[in-house]
Amino acid sequence: MAIQFFCAACHQPIEVDDDAANQSVTCPYCRKVVTAPFSSDPSVRMPSGGAMREAGPLGAAPQPASGGTLSPLTHGTMGSPLPTGRNTIGWVALVFAILSVICIIATAFVYGSWIASEGIKTTAELQKRLGEIQASGQAPPSVMTASGMACLGIVAYLTALVTGIIGVVNKKQPRWPAIVAVIVVAGSVLLLCGMTCLEAMANRAGGG
Repeated sequence: MAIQFFCAACHQPIEVDDDAANQSVTCPYCRKVVTAPFSSDPSVRMPSGGAMREAGPLGAAPQPASGGTLSPLTHGTMGSPLPTGRNTIGWVALVFAILSVICIIATAFVYGSWIASEGIKTTAELQKRLGEIQASGQAPPSVMTASGMACLGIVAYLTALVTGIIGVVNKKQPRWPAIVAVIVVAGSVLLLCGMTCLEAMANRAGGG
């Protein structure tokens, strides 16, 4: 015969088997540990929804009622996805990646214009002219502008690389801005390395 009583924590009517008398059980409503009495509480009445929920032993999963309704602990939480926010850092990475590319293009344009205006045609002439500028301590405005944009491009590149990796690793959506940012900065490095190698090969061929 089942023992019916009220949970001492949430005061909901529950029942246990008679062999669980005077033992600790888990309330299917509030999941608190309560002690079952030796006998049923005469004031307990059958709930309007049907059968009472049966309390289980310690650590047991909540028992469904006759209507198949799960206890409040599990209802609506099984299989629900983890909440995820917007991947804002991915957009930050994309913005800095675009900024780094703009700085690289602007630096090359300003620096190339200055080289053309100075009539410099070889690497040796460029190194000589830069040595003269360093010795005098007075750089032309074009060189200073190109140097400033180059520094800004390096900072933007490093920021895009770090934030892009973080945006790819985390589980927030969307991730494509971070992926594009990483591809852009990686492609920029490969492009600069390729241009440097081609320039070195051209100088070596010209010197030979």
